Amino acid sequence: MKLMLKTILVTLTIASSLAAAPDDPAARVKALRDRLPAWKQQLDQLRASGQDVSYPLVSYTVLDNFTQYAQDDLNHTDNAFAQNRARRAILEMETMAPRLDRELADAIAGKTKLPTVPRWDGKARPTIDGTSFMSQGRPFIFMGYGHFAQVRNDIEKFPAYGINLIQSAEFGPEGVFPKPGVTSDTYIEQTKAMLDRAAKAGVAVDLLISPHYFPWWYISAHPELAKRRYGGLWPFSPYAPAGWDLLKPFVEKVLTPIKDKPALFSICLTNEPCNFEEPGEFSKASWHAWLEAKHKKIETLNSAWGTNYNSFDDVPMANPFDAKAIKRPSPLWCDYVRWNQEFFAGWHAKFAQMIHEVAPNVPVHAKATTWLMVSDHSDIDAQYGVDATLFAKFSQIMGCDSLNHFIPGEWDKSGVAQTWWTESKGYTLLRSVKNAPIFNSENHLIQDRDPRPVPPEHIRCALWQAAMRGQSPTTIWVWERGFDPNHDFAGSIMERPACAEAVGRVNYDLNRVANEVRAFQQLSPTIQILQSTTAAAWADPGYDQTLNDCFIACDILGHRIGFITERQLEEGTMPTASVVVVPHVVHFSHNALEALKKYSGKVLLLGDDCFTRSGYEKPRLHVPQLLPNSEVVSRADLQGTVSKLVGPPEIEVIGVQTAHRPGMMEWQCAKDTSGKTIINICNYGYDPMPIHLLHAGSPVHCVDVLSGEAVDDPLTLQPLEVRLLRMD
Repeated sequence: MKLMLKTILVTLTIASSLAAAPDDPAARVKALRDRLPAWKQQLDQLRASGQDVSYPLVSYTVLDNFTQYAQDDLNHTDNAFAQNRARRAILEMETMAPRLDRELADAIAGKTKLPTVPRWDGKARPTIDGTSFMSQGRPFIFMGYGHFAQVRNDIEKFPAYGINLIQSAEFGPEGVFPKPGVTSDTYIEQTKAMLDRAAKAGVAVDLLISPHYFPWWYISAHPELAKRRYGGLWPFSPYAPAGWDLLKPFVEKVLTPIKDKPALFSICLTNEPCNFEEPGEFSKASWHAWLEAKHKKIETLNSAWGTNYNSFDDVPMANPFDAKAIKRPSPLWCDYVRWNQEFFAGWHAKFAQMIHEVAPNVPVHAKATTWLMVSDHSDIDAQYGVDATLFAKFSQIMGCDSLNHFIPGEWDKSGVAQTWWTESKGYTLLRSVKNAPIFNSENHLIQDRDPRPVPPEHIRCALWQAAMRGQSPTTIWVWERGFDPNHDFAGSIMERPACAEAVGRVNYDLNRVANEVRAFQQLSPTIQILQSTTAAAWADPGYDQTLNDCFIACDILGHRIGFITERQLEEGTMPTASVVVVPHVVHFSHNALEALKKYSGKVLLLGDDCFTRSGYEKPRLHVPQLLPNSEVVSRADLQGTVSKLVGPPEIEVIGVQTAHRPGMMEWQCAKDTSGKTIINICNYGYDPMPIHLLHAGSPVHCVDVLSGEAVDDPLTLQPLEVRLLRMD
């Protein structure tokens, strides 16, 4: 399969790079379109016989629409980008067509029976129960696309694509208040009509309320809003009260007529929120008030920081446009990071409350990027004011923006076929701070502007595994096409028929086994990793990379892992797992360490200097004197040490060729509603992986939950293949 994947990618790459090939792409498109009537007739025949044609209808719908897109591309004869895109799409569709032939022929001949797919009927807004969205007496997975005009235009098409959710992100305050003294209902009426159409189609709508589309005329009228900001899309200062004076009537105007629409699934408060701006009157006042509330007296602050300020008002602020404004890292910077996170979460909480005063039954979330929440780049990410523990407090849904990209084999010598850990870390953190659904409403599964082929196996694997980690709704970036290869839309999933087919089919698969998915989402962690704002603020050497390494090392042991955050410890939330892994956290707050001292499990320290400094750079006694249940381990020994402490998982996975646990395989066990063991297993590698599934040292007998077929021992998983099995 490794060779097969590479052969497909090479073939598609060659086909997509030929601007003038000897074949006739227009004739190939016509040949595909000429087959549509026969396929439709077969679908109608199966439907009339009482079969659910959902699965083959996805393939038919993709072929029907994407052949038109390909023909449109071919008509742009002077655009090499469009010509190459058409050739790639034609080749993918020519691979899909014979599979559709077989599926329809086998169903008509009675060799197979098409599965019945549960569908949300659009009659009532789903309710939240833990990690699940519930409707019609069962959990549902919601999956679809964002974010602009095309998703609105295609609402009626989406059920046939296998899609039941969109995110709409087309307007904000500037669309409702375009000029001073002028109010426009255009977008509101458009949204009302969209929601009515969506309910009829059975497609839910997440509305990104988009405060970043803020009118410049209003900012000009209130100069205190016009602060220079670093990073992100936010155009106005959140500290100035004048911003609320426009947001409040905006919320009331938009939400009052739509709040009870059943297709209004949720409201996304902000898009990729970041907060780092130059100092101003209102931000300084907030900063100094926070310092006074925390330290009470300036003498206490000076003692903690080693400074000699005369008053809180003398304490400077960080300035993204002046590197000399403060020293970073430093005690001041550490407090600044924490204040910024608390302020920004408080701003979101106020916005959420404002929305719930108008629409109390509509759940809200924010589309924060997971890499900021995890602090993948330590203090660089910590500066933006995004903290998962704090964002959880105002959210009914744990929202995010994350990514999982396909990795071409020649790019990655380790043999990993996708960047699964980037998204998985973020999801694990979100799931650890709140028992709520995860909603990645800008799901980047394909790199922007990437002209290379992306196999549908990547899409299926990424979406399936995300659901197992708690993602119940998601909208994929982006359902748009264009003709500029440098635009952010270039390379999107709307250019890739095989990937669009994979989305619809995996959504159906997940909904058929939604109760089993829920069982995995609700698993409690056996191992927890410490996430520390203080360590990120101090840029502790190797903290970010060590956290990443610990996550990957522990995630492939067959156990569910989680995070425990520094802020959770400070609030009194204790680890529930038997092992806590500390990824070289040198600087750590006093209150969090005091809480951790009460933990009775094992603490594994990646680094002999863990916890040796406070958030204010104060030295501590050697850690074993503080935490007698701790042990220093190396990265090389981490997996072995953790495995000994937590014991083997219920099911062990052993490579046939190596007789050891395979390094590219992730698996976990849960119990279904009848109490039977179910196993979710995934091969992240580029190579086929033959494995034994063992229980107490003996091979287990399993059936595939989706197909009902018996699974033989050994089982071979192809690259990026996922399987859901049930023990007999």
